[in-house]
Amino acid sequence: MFEVFDLDAAAVRRTVIVAVFALLWVGFSSGQSFAYNQSFPEFGSTFLCGDLDESQYSYSNNTEWTSSMKSEFDSGFDAWVYDVEKYSGGYLLSESGTNWIARWDSIGGDTARTECFIVHNITFNTLKLADFQSGALDLSSVAAHEWGHAFGSGHVGEEDLPLTSEEPPTMSTCNSTGLGNLRTSLSRDDEASITSANESVSGYKTATANSSFEENESSHLEYWRTQQVASFYASTSGGGVDGSPYYGVFRANAGVTNGAIYSDTYVTADNGERYKARANYKKSLSTDYGTIQVTMKTRVFEHQANSGCGGANINETVYQSGWRVYNKTCTPQTSWSYCTTPVLTFSGYDDSIVHHARVVVYNRMQAWIGGGPGGNTSVRTDRDRVMLDGISG
Repeated sequence: MFEVFDLDAAAVRRTVIVAVFALLWVGFSSGQSFAYNQSFPEFGSTFLCGDLDESQYSYSNNTEWTSSMKSEFDSGFDAWVYDVEKYSGGYLLSESGTNWIARWDSIGGDTARTECFIVHNITFNTLKLADFQSGALDLSSVAAHEWGHAFGSGHVGEEDLPLTSEEPPTMSTCNSTGLGNLRTSLSRDDEASITSANESVSGYKTATANSSFEENESSHLEYWRTQQVASFYASTSGGGVDGSPYYGVFRANAGVTNGAIYSDTYVTADNGERYKARANYKKSLSTDYGTIQVTMKTRVFEHQANSGCGGANINETVYQSGWRVYNKTCTPQTSWSYCTTPVLTFSGYDDSIVHHARVVVYNRMQAWIGGGPGGNTSVRTDRDRVMLDGISG
């Protein structure tokens, strides 16, 4: 037997609006939110904001906003806007567009909440004000987490960055348990999720953090590793491939031919990904000779989705295969060029598998000294990234 209710039309509209609105906020809490990160969708999907122009903000008149708290909120915003680089140089996120409101309110059990339907609010919980004031919760890191939602990134698990030497990603669900697990600076996961969701080059998404070398040396060493390299730094002399100030410069150790820089990206599998790696490059001096090699390396491992916060490490993964490697050798000239590997295809994997993708640039350059061949010399490089397609969403 069915009962039929004659509801007031206005009441129905209010109910629908409230129900939809309830779907369109993403909170910072200790549980695993049903959210979606375009690179790492292990927790399903929901409605996220993701408008890259909606990034300016102002503060509400809440008395909780002291000058120091505003400064912390600013640093959480800056972590995204001044870290996530475009493939073409500069930064992907903007400081203009729809105005967001940073505010305080009593919002139940969440530490903070991002709302982007009708209103554009990032709300901090007044019930947790004492924790923010004492430092038990770090406001700048919570702000960075919420801005990640505003820019379109969902929650990820710590398992998406399985190296024990790394801290959890800013968007990790592991980040709400105290100051020790909170950080304002972004991880590779955070930056790769934004770039792969919002940037495309030659029909491929790009997914390597800090590829344009628009920041300082210490920042790049967080994302780029070296192998038999004597020096690696970001130079301001002459500008990068896009005309921006910085480009990467590295030189192999004397007598070696495998001096390289490399960066890793971890991508939750979706059947049918195609990968390639691309690097822009240039001679340092017209008298230099030799080659560079760009390498796309990819391997897969089982995703340990239930290992828990703080429990994920490389020993908990089960590799399904060794590295698959595609190489391309190119000869630097005095002008910028790009070197792109052949396409490497993975198929037959679902989202219980993680792809570990690595772009490697080898320097095999030499120099002419005193009319004859000399030793190793530097090579300039810029906009070096793993490029991929096949990601759902």
